[in-house]
Formats: sequence, C-alpha cells, structure tokens
Amino acid sequence: MKAQFLIIYIIALLLFSCCSKSSANDNGHPATDIPAIAVNGRITVLDFGARGDGKTDNTDVLQKAIDACAAKSATLVFPKGSYYTRPLFLRSNLTLQLDEGAVILGSPHKSEYDKVFPNATSIETSALIYGKNVHDVKISGKGKIDGQGGSASFQLGNDGKGRPKLVFFVGCRNITLENIELTNSAFWTCHFLVCDSVKVKGIKIYSHSNWNNDGLDIDA
Repeated sequence: MKAQFLIIYIIALLLFSCCSKSSANDNGHPATDIPAIAVNGRITVLDFGARGDGKTDNTDVLQKAIDACAAKSATLVFPKGSYYTRPLFLRSNLTLQLDEGAVILGSPHKSEYDKVFPNATSIETSALIYGKNVHDVKISGKGKIDGQGGSASFQLGNDGKGRPKLVFFVGCRNITLENIELTNSAFWTCHFLVCDSVKVKGIKIYSHSNWNNDGLDIDA
C-alpha cells in the first residue's frame, strides 16, 4: 500500500509540474488568461494585465484584448493611465473606449513599425492604430492617442518616408471616431483610405511634432 501511495504521489507531482509550466510564458512569468467576456459586454484592459505606467510594453496584452473583445462584439475600456504600445491591429465589431485621463502611448522607435509593416508604401503606410478591411469599429471617450511623433527616430524631414500615421483605416466601413484627442503623430494624424460610412464627431487633433502632420485625410 505504501508503494502504491508513493507512485500516486509522484504522478501527482509530475502532473502539477506540467500544469505549472503550461501556465507560464517563455520568460517564466504567469501567462495572462483571457477573462470571461459577455457578448456586447464591457471589460477593461486592466483585466487582461495591462499597466498604465507609461513604460511597460503592453502590445501583446492589448492585442489579445482587442481580439477577444471583437469576437464578442464587446467594448474594451482604457481607464485612466498611460498605456505604452507598439502598433495595434483593429478587428471588426469592436469598441475602444478611452476614459478621461487614458492615453494610448505609441512607441517612439521607427524600427518597431517597420518590423510589422514590411510592405508599407508611401500611401499605405505603417500606423500606431491600424484597421484594414474591418467593419463596425468605434473609438470614443475623453482620452487620447499619442504617437510621440517628435521622437528622434521619426525626424526624417519634410516628406521623409517610412514614418507611421497615428490612426489609419483602409477599405473599412461603419467606422466611428468620437470625442477622443489625437496628438503628436509622426506623419498624417488620421487617414481613411477607400472607406465607407465613416462618422467623425467631436474629436480634437493637435499634432505639430513633425513634418506633414495633416489632421484628417479622406481618400476615395
């Protein structure tokens, strides 16, 4: 009986060890599980593990939150705080709400945009907030999106190539931007290219940190 008990105990320890490893990422830190999201519900980025300290790289966490909320047509809320991130890719059926005092703070490093937009052109450029062929997307609230466009990495002069836009929609429909502030883009601030049914209401644009800081560009 003692031998049987010992075997069972060893098996239990092995199973526990496997489970512990599977719940951690490659850096040994606990993996961020996707919290339960109700259809058409609301959830904050903090529930996914984001940190609004202005320096933690939240890219992976925020992209996971965007993907999960879009799958449930849910609203992803950014509470007060500064959420540093590399480029984020929007999905259909998604609402981003930026509360007052909330900032989506873009990476100041051009190389991090080049890496995820290897086929960027002079028109279809890279961007901090990017949506292509998506529909029913809304970005609203009293918060702001800041591209840190004055950073040295983006200072390429008038018509300098390869700089990211702040917000860029390509081939999209039913898009709403409402009340948010867009600031410090490295290039054009907000661009809609071949989009249909776009609503822009009450937004504030202040972007004087670089060359070619167009406010709102709409191209057919």
